[in-house]
Amino acid sequence: MKPRLQLIIILTTALFLRIFWLNIIPAGITNDELHFVLNAKSVFLNFSNLANNWNPLSLKTIPHESSSELSFLLLSPLIGPLPLNLFTSRLTGAILGTLTVFILYLLAKHLFGAKIAIFVSVLAAINPWFIYFSRTAFDAPLAVFFILLSIYLLLSNKNIFFIILSILFSFYTYIGTKILVFPFMFITSYFVYITNKRQSIKKLLLVNIFTLALSLNYGLNLYKSDLGNRIGELISFSDPKISLEVNQNRQYSQTPGIFKTVFNNKLLSTVKFSFGKFLNSFSPNLLFLKGDETFTGSLWKHGYFYPIEIFTIIFGFLYLFSKYRPAFWLLAYFLLLSPLPEAIRKDSIPAYALHSAFQYPFFVFLSGIGLYYLFSLKNKLLNIFLTLSFTTGLLIFINLYFFEYPYYAADSFSLKNRIISYYLQNETPNHPVLVLCKEPDALFKNYIFFSNGLNRKSFKDISISYSNRLANRYILGNLTFTSNQNDLERLSSDSTVIIEEGMNSRFDSTSKLIVLNLDHSQTLFSIYNGKTCSDTTSSTKINSLNHLTPNPDNFCPLFFSSVSL
Repeated sequence: MKPRLQLIIILTTALFLRIFWLNIIPAGITNDELHFVLNAKSVFLNFSNLANNWNPLSLKTIPHESSSELSFLLLSPLIGPLPLNLFTSRLTGAILGTLTVFILYLLAKHLFGAKIAIFVSVLAAINPWFIYFSRTAFDAPLAVFFILLSIYLLLSNKNIFFIILSILFSFYTYIGTKILVFPFMFITSYFVYITNKRQSIKKLLLVNIFTLALSLNYGLNLYKSDLGNRIGELISFSDPKISLEVNQNRQYSQTPGIFKTVFNNKLLSTVKFSFGKFLNSFSPNLLFLKGDETFTGSLWKHGYFYPIEIFTIIFGFLYLFSKYRPAFWLLAYFLLLSPLPEAIRKDSIPAYALHSAFQYPFFVFLSGIGLYYLFSLKNKLLNIFLTLSFTTGLLIFINLYFFEYPYYAADSFSLKNRIISYYLQNETPNHPVLVLCKEPDALFKNYIFFSNGLNRKSFKDISISYSNRLANRYILGNLTFTSNQNDLERLSSDSTVIIEEGMNSRFDSTSKLIVLNLDHSQTLFSIYNGKTCSDTTSSTKINSLNHLTPNPDNFCPLFFSSVSL
């Protein structure tokens, strides 16, 4: 089969795995994703953010919502003209995820030839990390795409304008990896210099000067921007946890005199903490078995690679070391640098899947090279074993992601907020409703998203409502989203009240409607004086993926149950 046809099949497979049931799975959408989606929609409608106080070309973060700077502009061409739903909000990620497979193919082809490139692209197409995050609206995959594109353009001696433009996008599409952009470009430039003497040194210097200036300018102005507020997320000697650990160690230490200070101090504790997180980025448990411990970044029962790739990655390293020594060091440096963004954070629950995002394409690269080497041995039994191992691994992942994960981790992507949003759309028009919840911002955005309520006509009202939020209270027409329990005292007698479980609020009523989770073992919300689903007596068990998409025919019996008080 010709390489071009092979590549078309690979890219088609990659796209299919990224868009199949994209309107159903993940079953909800996180607040972080909504931040990008709704502001991208706002950029299309009004060339500003949801609060209408920011310019998308400013290269600054949205005021008081510090994240990446250019992600909204990149997402707006697809999200903007299309209706808001799960499919359209993640379509850009699915397309860029497929293009990332293509970029990895081009990189491998440039460095090693078409045969190895096919193996690399096959593993990229079916890689669990790439599939999982290509089906989301997070910003880290955008930065991954553009950093790989920047590396490829620099290696293949493309026009400097396109190289700089790609670097600009890689720098401004994710805050978690900004510190890596200059080191990656510097290492790539050095590799080009020692392997391709025909490449213009002037071009390499200009690329590095631009990237260094970009990084220095950002660093020097960090405290002046909203992102300065996030410096507190980084580990430091003054962190209370570090101080507490040092004091406890000294208290229980029997080390005499000055040596107690030498062996127990903030510097050593900080280095130990950061180095531990750095090493854990390469943990087999993280990479091949369970993923990280975050709700939105892991299946919890599957790693970001297939278990068989432990061996293909090792053989990939060995093959590179023996055959392509400069490329071995290039990838080694990339992999050693990639965990740094997470290593310097003080997260108690590290998000390795996002903050160490740059490491995953390079592990895929190595795995593909290792697989090529093992197939090149032309051992029929070995080839059958490898084919069956990857096929079985892919089927296990597909079953887990599409048929199990939506049930056992339904609220990882806030399915409960989707249920309440759908309920609010069906409540009596012009009927006052108050939602008392832990995160009013999230429910407000969910309601706008799932009601497809953000358009040119409604933008002004929604923008004013979002801008005028006070005391964590959002008011849109007759809807109020709040975490302030005192708001219950100002209600009219005919108001519908929705209270999230755990808010510890009581409301006088003779009956209530409860919102249940998927297995009906836990109450998520209690609804008083509600008009919708008020005649529902019991809930029907959810046993189909179609049930994850609320519709008028099944909505009430699937998620609600009436309770007499």
